[in-house]
Amino acid sequence: MPDLVTLKSKVTPEIAAEKYNMDVHFRVREILTDVRIPYEWHIILFNKISQNYLQDYDLVINHNNTSFLYKRPEAQKMVSYVHFPRKARGISNAVSIHRPNGPKKKWYHFRSDAFKLSSLAYRFDTAVDPEERYLANSEYTKQVLLDHYDLPSDQIEVLYPPVGINGEMGSAKKDESLIITLGRFSPEKRQLEQLKIARKLPQLNFKIMGFLSNQDYFRRCIDYLNDHQIKNAELMPNLPYDTLMKILDRAGLFLHSLQNEPFGITTVEAISHGCIPIVPDSGGQKEIVPIEELRYGSSSEAVKLIAKAAKKSEEEKDRLRNHLFEGIRQFETPNFEEQFNNLLNQVLK
Repeated sequence: MPDLVTLKSKVTPEIAAEKYNMDVHFRVREILTDVRIPYEWHIILFNKISQNYLQDYDLVINHNNTSFLYKRPEAQKMVSYVHFPRKARGISNAVSIHRPNGPKKKWYHFRSDAFKLSSLAYRFDTAVDPEERYLANSEYTKQVLLDHYDLPSDQIEVLYPPVGINGEMGSAKKDESLIITLGRFSPEKRQLEQLKIARKLPQLNFKIMGFLSNQDYFRRCIDYLNDHQIKNAELMPNLPYDTLMKILDRAGLFLHSLQNEPFGITTVEAISHGCIPIVPDSGGQKEIVPIEELRYGSSSEAVKLIAKAAKKSEEEKDRLRNHLFEGIRQFETPNFEEQFNNLLNQVLK
């Protein structure tokens, strides 16, 4: 039975079994419960302390996007599944890689990285283990890994995250004037940008859905909506799952606004429900949406692409939907399981 070694966790086998509808067995091993230090320091502290817990394991699967800062015992096998290298975030001058032209890091960001100490530490994080196997969640993430570590390309394998996709695309009747967005309410997800786009497309109806995690930012979105009297957009936080799925089934278009998204599971889910996606021309989105006419570089370009997509004939829309759906079949859960099992067999043979 595997151990989930973590700083602290609310996950239990029962919660995981209910969420993923499968029988799972693991133990949770918390190594610290709560330390009141900046967030980025937490990550480095966990990696440093974890060396005292991991020495006796035969296999370690690392999911925390950064090195363990410890020397692997010779007999131990290690696989790192990197969703985006923490070093790339750490040494970036921007507060968020998803807003490269947004706020820059300051020494007084006490809640995140006081005096930019972790950012400095990552500049010395250069060690790689020639026996370790690396997995990247997209070709984009793989390239970022290669940019920041001296790794041979063949030591990194791309393993796309598993996405629950039904055997066939959703067949509900579409409201072609309905465009939806889905993402946690935060500046990185750019709901304010989505409202500005909606304001320029009054002929379309926007439903902006997501988990409410940032009250201040959500209030800014409400204020913008009211100040500009935008009638064709609705903010819909914390929807029940069934309600969200019904809206996905009805929507004709899907708008994604997160720049430099390492992968983009919500885009895959939207395509599986028959939505035509309009996404940024960056990150892993380019691998999910290979059609250039559906990717934009600026808000003004997004407005033009949405208007153009909405005016397409039913035949053109069906062609796009079918083509995109066939493309996302590679992200189905059985493909992930087969590829990961093959890798483990290679590592443990």
